[in-house]
Amino acid sequence: MSRALLAVLLLAVVVFAQGLDEFISKGDDLFVDEQYEEALQEYDRAIA
Repeated sequence: MSRALLAVLLLAVVVFAQGLDEFISKGDDLFVDEQYEEALQEYDRAIA
């Protein structure tokens, strides 16, 4: 049982980290395009 729980937790961490990277990457792209408000929204989503 504990191994299954550990596997589920590790999977959740990986999925969360991938989502975090996507928000940051999108925010960076928007910032470069001088879309500052939209970039800030993506960064906010990353830390929420």
